[in-house]
Amino acid sequence: MWRNTRFLTTTALLLALTVAVQMVGLPQPVTGPLVNAMLFLATLTVGMGGGVVIGALTPWIALMRGIVPPLAQPVTPFILELKTL
Repeated sequence: MWRNTRFLTTTALLLALTVAVQMVGLPQPVTGPLVNAMLFLATLTVGMGGGVVIGALTPWIALMRGIVPPLAQPVTPFILELKTL
């Protein structure tokens, strides 16, 4: 049970930090590497499951936030799949 609680809380904290980075409104050349660093950190600290959870949610958050350009919006599900491979 301890491992599940640690996994959930650490993943939730890293997801919250990733969402905060996306919501700040920094330019994409800054936001992209920061989000990728959070994915890397999640994978190192929690394991592949945490990285997959965060990687699956970040493209949708970027789409809702308006970070994804209009021409790239239809490919958001494919970006999600590539990040979770």
